[in-house]
Amino acid sequence: MRRTSLLLNKARFHVHNADNAINKAYPLIKENKVMLIALNNLFMAYNSAALAILDHAKNKRFIDRIPEDFDSRLKLLEDGKLDLPKFNRSFIDLGLRLKSYVIAHKNSAIEFSRGGNYVICDRKFQYKLLSLQVLNDLYAKTKLFIDEAIRFTYIK
Repeated sequence: MRRTSLLLNKARFHVHNADNAINKAYPLIKENKVMLIALNNLFMAYNSAALAILDHAKNKRFIDRIPEDFDSRLKLLEDGKLDLPKFNRSFIDLGLRLKSYVIAHKNSAIEFSRGGNYVICDRKFQYKLLSLQVLNDLYAKTKLFIDEAIRFTYIK
């Protein structure tokens, strides 16, 4: 139970950092790379909350072990074995969306700012746009996911 609460605190910490980056740092310095800081913090917050849910499920013996890789954790959350109340597909889609942005940034050939957006291009020049509106949407959904993780684990 202690690990679960530590993971939830870590998720809260990262979502707070993302909030500061989106609502305080970005408007103050107008540097689009701050968006990447917020994105990475949102991904880490999501990952920590997912681990907290799985750790709680392991403690309650719903599952035997917690998978090492992110995709396997998402599959386990999606399976329905955990009997998560009000847990819907949108939380899984959120995890996949956050992961796709992080992977795109990691594997990008070129990145640049254009008109208030941060553009991430791969080698084939397929791109992803990261904007303040996208980050606010990801932030709101990640915060909902963390609230759901807290409700599931009954830790306040």
